[in-house]
Amino acid sequence: MDEVSPSYRTSLHHYHRRNRADAFSIILDRLPARNPARVRDIALCFADERYDDYARMVEPFVAAA
Repeated sequence: MDEVSPSYRTSLHHYHRRNRADAFSIILDRLPARNPARVRDIALCFADERYDDYARMVEPFVAAA
């Protein structure tokens, strides 16, 4: 990453942020709202980049789909 220009790094950062925001919106849209505390915990795992915890928490929803 040190070999690329600062402007290229900035564009990669913006691209990553946009994709992450899109993924976050999809997650919040598709989780059942009947348990707001659980949805909050799942969203926080994703936001905090604790992807192993996130995967464990959403697995029951994926298995039921």
